[in-house]
Amino acid sequence: MYAVEICHNGNSHAAVIKNCVADSSGGGIYCNGGFLKLNDVVLENNQAANDGGAIFTSASSEFNNITVKDNQALEDGGGIIFKNPWNIQKATISNSRIIGNIAHNGGGIYTYRSGEFYLNIHKTIIEKNIIDRSGRGMLLDDLESVLLDSV
Repeated sequence: MYAVEICHNGNSHAAVIKNCVADSSGGGIYCNGGFLKLNDVVLENNQAANDGGAIFTSASSEFNNITVKDNQALEDGGGIIFKNPWNIQKATISNSRIIGNIAHNGGGIYTYRSGEFYLNIHKTIIEKNIIDRSGRGMLLDDLESVLLDSV
């Protein structure tokens, strides 16, 4: 059972989340706990005043064939942030694109105070993300394990 599940098995995207603005965190999606599963989703041109321009999650997550493009967080995690996920066991990102996102830290992906968190990234493009501090593609803070395969 999922707290949030967006999936599609057809030829087009299940959802396009575009041009959203959050006055706090999670410009496109904010998920606090549970399990977040996204399949065939585009998150583009979203903005958060704090963290997670496209996605803010403190939930175990599974992302397949997602595009996270041109999002901005005014603080951390321009594309995706896994923040304070003390109960998260793992996140998997596969067959995805994380491109052109902007943040202070972790332009593409940022993990923060993750504890025993395992991040698996498979066949994913992470490029052209922009930062003014640390971690253009990824900033992995306090991460238990990361597995990169065909990134």
